[in-house]
Amino acid sequence: MGKPIKVNLFFKFVLIIFLINIIPFIILMWFSKVKGIKIIREELEVRANSLATKVAFESKYGVLNNNKEFLDGVIQQVFLIEKDIILVRITNEEDMILAEKLRKPKNLPLKFSITVPIRIKNFFIYKKHLKFPSQKQVQRVVGKNIGKVELTVSVTDMYMLKAKKARKEFFFLFFLIIMIDMLGGVFLIKITVDPIKRLVKGTKIIAGGDLNYQVEVFSSDEIGLLTGSFNEMTKKLKKSQNNLTQRRKKLEEKTWELELKNKEMEIFIYSVSHDLKAPLVVVDGFAANLHTNCKNRLGKKNIYYLERIRANIDQMESLIEDLLELSRVGRVKGNLEFVNIVKIINLSREMFSTALEKKEIRFYLKGPFPLVWGDCNGIKQVFDNLIGNAVKFIGDKKYPEIKIGYYNDDENYWTFYIKDTGIGISSGYHEKIFEAFHRLKDIETEGTGVGLSIVKKIIDNYGGKIWVESEEGKGTIFYFTLLKKSKDDLPS
Repeated sequence: MGKPIKVNLFFKFVLIIFLINIIPFIILMWFSKVKGIKIIREELEVRANSLATKVAFESKYGVLNNNKEFLDGVIQQVFLIEKDIILVRITNEEDMILAEKLRKPKNLPLKFSITVPIRIKNFFIYKKHLKFPSQKQVQRVVGKNIGKVELTVSVTDMYMLKAKKARKEFFFLFFLIIMIDMLGGVFLIKITVDPIKRLVKGTKIIAGGDLNYQVEVFSSDEIGLLTGSFNEMTKKLKKSQNNLTQRRKKLEEKTWELELKNKEMEIFIYSVSHDLKAPLVVVDGFAANLHTNCKNRLGKKNIYYLERIRANIDQMESLIEDLLELSRVGRVKGNLEFVNIVKIINLSREMFSTALEKKEIRFYLKGPFPLVWGDCNGIKQVFDNLIGNAVKFIGDKKYPEIKIGYYNDDENYWTFYIKDTGIGISSGYHEKIFEAFHRLKDIETEGTGVGLSIVKKIIDNYGGKIWVESEEGKGTIFYFTLLKKSKDDLPS
């Protein structure tokens, strides 16, 4: 589509008023012309009939006596007196032309032709028209048509001049009315458009951010009420903006406090983890010395106790390492760059190659995979934990599978998935598994329950999200999103 034509509102109103005036004018002119022509035709018909009857009356003597000179004299006299006659033709009963005269006018805007019979109604009235009246002649002509008069009349120049003058007067009067109407319309348009212009100006100023601006109200009509409502809306917007500003400040303060507490918590976890690790190393060292130096004197039961102590120390050290890793995710940030996902997946696959071969797990990649924006070590932790979980909980089904792929369904994030045919997760645990130290009940397996918490924290740091779809006994799919580009390049 092309660019819309910008038309001023004032011009639109002027055009509407002009059309409102000119359309009735055109209709009126057409109607008056049609009506005028009809009236002129009717007048011409009456006049032509009157003149033809007059000529027929005066021509009876000439027709009865076949006197051409007499008839020419009648026609000549009529032509001299009546200027609007353009044709007179007198014929006898046998349609023989006895006399005729044609006047060629300058123009023939309107004309009308009529034929009137020449008839002798009463012999005693008209006997004077006969030179030698006799009974035979009387019988021949009384009550019969002895001929006819054909007459054509036209509108005279004087009548046309009068019509033109009347038309000019009509045009002048109508033009005067239109001018008065247009001036009044322009005044009405001005008092209508000016408040709208002020509203438009106010809208632009407010759109520019000045919510203190108020449009002046000069009338109490609908536009005045609209202006008042507009000002009231602006006041409410200003009030809402102030409320939002206050809420934003409070939210920023709370966010800052929460970040501070999180940092304090991370530092606390880091310190406690280090403080706990030192005595564990000492206890493990003493237990190892006892097991080595006093093995023959302790007996099987005491040796079992020592081994259980050392196993729990190993579990405690793993838990502390995971706690340190969890705290490190929030504190330590690696170099952000475009990361090759295929390389990351191959490293994770190599890490679990022994378990994959032992459990005969088929491993599929639905590539080719795109580059993602992030920290290489952090993204590797995500894939290590999720692939490790898939291998760990694959179960004992025949032909177990792990599939890794992605979707391009968002402008700013890639959506990856890791799907397995393992034991599945009950719907009641879909949210809980991302909480620290939370493990599935009734499943004996190694681990501390911190891995998925670390994964979620890494994904959260990139502004992404992670979720799970699974049913018990029907496998599991973990979905997570990773950045396509730097956060700085994302729309705010």
